[in-house]
Amino acid sequence: MCAWCPNVYIIILMCAGLTDNLKVIFERVRFTYQNDEYVQYAFVNVSRYERRGDYYLNYEFITKQPITNNLMIHLLYYEFISFRYERSFIDFHYNLCDFLNDPLIGMEFKKRGLECPVKPGKLYSFTNFTIRMDDFPNVFSHEKGLLKTKLHLDDSNNTRISEIDIYLSLKNKDKGKKRN
Repeated sequence: MCAWCPNVYIIILMCAGLTDNLKVIFERVRFTYQNDEYVQYAFVNVSRYERRGDYYLNYEFITKQPITNNLMIHLLYYEFISFRYERSFIDFHYNLCDFLNDPLIGMEFKKRGLECPVKPGKLYSFTNFTIRMDDFPNVFSHEKGLLKTKLHLDDSNNTRISEIDIYLSLKNKDKGKKRN
């Protein structure tokens, strides 16, 4: 885990009493880059199964080569402000094995079968994926955001593997209820 991550968690915990629970809604997703030397097949989409139901992220991939702890995962958050996406102070940088131990997102991938190292030729499928943030406060001053996910190898060439843009909406779960 990175050195400054505990500081982010402390700030979030300090704000926990100020806001209601956060609901993350996936709006749409877009592949911006895929390296065909490493990725044999990749598919990602956002789906909803009921008219007023939740949105879910579906993600599948097959790799051509084994991917070990040298895979770096960068999650960069952009706020939607004044009709454009501006880079926020929120960003996370992990290697693959540390990401799978992250309590917010990575543990969910680990529960669904993602392993370190990633084996070539095996289909990894994550359907109906959503982020459970019941105990996470909404400390965001905006309602829309963009999560840029960048995967690259930590080698001399900094080889890019994949880049995915995930467009989000952030809502308070109890926004309509009165507070005492």
